[in-house]
Amino acid sequence: MTKSMYVPEVARYSAAIKHSFDLKQLKSVECSDHIIADDSTSLWRKVQTLQNDRVDIVLGNTGFELVAGLLLAEFLLALRGPIPFASQERADELQKRVQSVRSRVTNATKAAHANSEPRLLAVSKLHPPSDLMAVYERTGQRHFGENYVQELVEKAAVLPDDIQWHFIGGLQSNKAKVLATVPNLYAVQSLDSEKLATGLEKALCKAENLSRRTEPLYVYVQVNTSGEEGKSGVPSMKSPWSMGEEKPLLLQLAQKIILGCPHLRLRGLMTIGALANSRAAGNTHENPDFESLSQSRKHLVDALRSDSAFQADLRQARWWTPAGEVSDAYSLESETEFGLSMGMSADMEAAVALGSTEVRIGSDCFGRRSSNNEAGEVRAAEINAFSERPLVREVVFHTKDMPWFVNVCMNPLTFQEACTKDVCIALEKLGEDGFFPSEQAPSPMSPVQEMARRWKYLFEQGRFRLQDSRELPLGTTTDALEEFWTWPDSYGAMPLRAPSLLAELQKSGLVFFLEGSPTTVL
Repeated sequence: MTKSMYVPEVARYSAAIKHSFDLKQLKSVECSDHIIADDSTSLWRKVQTLQNDRVDIVLGNTGFELVAGLLLAEFLLALRGPIPFASQERADELQKRVQSVRSRVTNATKAAHANSEPRLLAVSKLHPPSDLMAVYERTGQRHFGENYVQELVEKAAVLPDDIQWHFIGGLQSNKAKVLATVPNLYAVQSLDSEKLATGLEKALCKAENLSRRTEPLYVYVQVNTSGEEGKSGVPSMKSPWSMGEEKPLLLQLAQKIILGCPHLRLRGLMTIGALANSRAAGNTHENPDFESLSQSRKHLVDALRSDSAFQADLRQARWWTPAGEVSDAYSLESETEFGLSMGMSADMEAAVALGSTEVRIGSDCFGRRSSNNEAGEVRAAEINAFSERPLVREVVFHTKDMPWFVNVCMNPLTFQEACTKDVCIALEKLGEDGFFPSEQAPSPMSPVQEMARRWKYLFEQGRFRLQDSRELPLGTTTDALEEFWTWPDSYGAMPLRAPSLLAELQKSGLVFFLEGSPTTVL
């Protein structure tokens, strides 16, 4: 399982490095249909589990692969982790809590004769990242809910990126742009105004946010089913709507999301029932707030289906997906297309009995919450400690003794095999103004030159290292550590032909083979 993540300072590089393993992102390569197996997701998770390890990179060709190898190496050295883990005692407690909650959900589902169990959303508000990581590792839980924007952003930056975050607290439209920067923000369950919907849509449209998302942002409309003053949410739909009548706020907001926010998907309705109603219901099947939410969903879907003007616009609408626009994001064939997010620790059984598709459980999963100040101090301490621990301590580059397999019919700048001297020359020449032909030179050259200086400094520090000495003349016989790369043998022959090389590579946490074909990783 994934045990670590990158620090906030380098989080923006995560999408870029993951894309570098995807041939579809390389404009110069048009052979993605011929990839036999794409293990980029598993590879990324393996990288995240390194703990102050060594990484080896076997350089194939010069040109693109040499520079790509150096870029990859610098990125790996910038990674930090792993996230602090809870104590054995605390992890055991959290595991038992979550398993107990899941048993309650299963039993409630059976008692209600429901077709499927509602999804468990573990509400982790004010609990430290180590608690979430224990639940993640021990129980496989992936859906977590947070009430505060900054807390969600901080946790998302250091926890595994396959977590699906739900924001369930009150949200101001000016905070939408902050939430939209989280690529694995799965849902916002507290949407209660057109202004907020527009703010989320606008923020998601930014290229730097959209390029990192793998699916649309799901949203739930929060409904104030209890009618309490000061509580967020639009009013319930207490009765059917007919053409010609004024549209209820819930209907107006739903239509705005569906037609005016192509990067959002209306997933359902959410409510926080009145505390008195929850206590009165207990484990019974009676709760007027949950009944009201279920009835509101029915009236909403009926209204959407009967609104002829809306239906005409719906047939012409298009919605965003990572693979391109689609025309069938909504069918509206049944009210069950929209879920019901309702039910917490005290009233979960009543919610399941009345059709909940998602229960939000906090205290029963994680226990008593600390105060805001205390929780903030613990969270900050864990994140600071995390950011100081490197995943990779050094990168070792393996080159060839001499370029045995040069194809003279091809451009030697691109296809000549990488030797030790190529690395040394590249480091020197990248820092010179005349490295690129004038028509191809980037403007300005200063970022490239600064990059070359960083790489030279990393070699001087010993964090970049060449397996062969830089002083050896081209073609010098060394030993099996590097001679193997010039032999016409498969990697499977290494134990027999180069046992010392195999022993050396076995000291590494990860080995990259950069070749003309897709990258091989061991």
